[in-house]
Amino acid sequence: MTPSELMADLNRCGPQELYVVLQYFANHLHEITLANGCHVRDASDCKAFLRECAEATRAPSPPRPRDHTCPDCGHEHEGRHECKAYIGEGRFCPCESKVTA
Repeated sequence: MTPSELMADLNRCGPQELYVVLQYFANHLHEITLANGCHVRDASDCKAFLRECAEATRAPSPPRPRDHTCPDCGHEHEGRHECKAYIGEGRFCPCESKVTA
């Protein structure tokens, strides 16, 4: 069992008290195979185990939505053209920013 598999098992159980998590680690530590293929034997292996567990629980960063709004008028840019959006009363946005893709 890898630390990633261990964390996936624990995650399927839902949120747990720290006591339960530590007991789970203690009960399964002898089954762990680290990324380097070794079992947990000493303090440095235990450190690697905890780091691999931490990495396995890291959530990917959500993609940041691109801002396609004109900084001058707030109009959402359409396509890759300059803004020049009609903003009413015969006026057009003076923005010359290009849409970033």
